[in-house]
Amino acid sequence: NENGLFYNNGQGWDPIDYSDCSVYSTYSINCSDGFSGMLDGNNHKIIGLYINRPNEDIVGLFRNTYNNNFSGLNFKNLIFKDVDITGRNYVGAVIGYAFGTTYERTLMFENISVTGNIKGNNYVGGLIGYYKAGTGLPNYLVENTECVSRHCLDNLYNSASIKANNYAGGIIGLVETQTYYNITNEKWRSTIKGNNWQNNGTITSTNNGAGLIGHLVIHNGNMVTITNAINTDKNSKNPSIINNVECKNTNDTYPTCSFNLNNIFYTNDIAYQNNDIINANNVTKYTISELTNAVIYNSFTNFNTLYKKEENKIAFIKNAYTENITTQDISINSNQNVNVYDYINGGNKNIVYSIENNTIASIDNSGNIIPLENGTTKINIISYYD
Repeated sequence: NENGLFYNNGQGWDPIDYSDCSVYSTYSINCSDGFSGMLDGNNHKIIGLYINRPNEDIVGLFRNTYNNNFSGLNFKNLIFKDVDITGRNYVGAVIGYAFGTTYERTLMFENISVTGNIKGNNYVGGLIGYYKAGTGLPNYLVENTECVSRHCLDNLYNSASIKANNYAGGIIGLVETQTYYNITNEKWRSTIKGNNWQNNGTITSTNNGAGLIGHLVIHNGNMVTITNAINTDKNSKNPSIINNVECKNTNDTYPTCSFNLNNIFYTNDIAYQNNDIINANNVTKYTISELTNAVIYNSFTNFNTLYKKEENKIAFIKNAYTENITTQDISINSNQNVNVYDYINGGNKNIVYSIENNTIASIDNSGNIIPLENGTTKINIISYYD
């Protein structure tokens, strides 16, 4: 607020940084220093993070990472509630630009959830604006961890509304593997793995929006894999998983780039634009009602450990702050009496609700849904408490 410590004349939070960063082109950002180490939020909430910097690039709680000392980079166990963030390019709630240099052991994001509103021009993500993985040195491989690729993004959840001009993603705006020219030893490759992603936010982008990743660039035979993901973005214009995938091989002798998708459930009209480097396994379109059926999640590894599944609800990642979870599709006619409170667990009356298209239906002061004409709309219900 205006009298708050971090109001900064209306600009709000000043992203944590250690040096100035220069943006030369889409894939060329130069920062001489940045965050290095671990931030473990221990599942505490960061509530109401406000950033209003529409003329600044690389915006988030942190501006960027940078690591040149062989240590790990790890953000984990963070809950961002009700963020209100505006930047220009490379914008995300956690960080604007996550960069793993050649020397890093890990570049990891684990157990993070975001709700609220995030806006920018290009490369806007719910959690991360731009994620660029480095290559690894064989002598510095991570041991005794499930993140064998060194570049892991696990258990990530977004229900924030994302708006951008170009390349908006529910989880990340832009993902890029590092360019490296000696890949005869696959341990040097830049391999990225994402496990258990979920987007329930609405993604709006003039060009190239998608439920999970706005834009993916893979260099020189590297590999990106996403396993177990749910996307319920209701913007039917968007591909559910990714909009644009590029494979940039500098030599025809290099292996083919690969983008692997395993167990991805979505509600949009399409999953992704067809691309020869995409390998899809159990990438399936469902209705919201079908996503409430526990049987469909049998293919998810460690489902009972990592997800919470209530009766007549879609599954969601444990420890995520799950406001705006859609419960199910509802079809009603003019003779039916349907009340929004009937779809809230425990009879909770401490909610607010809104309707996306009030020409299709309206809601009276008691929560009754009133049909006005044929069509489909979305009702958002938000609880006052977790």
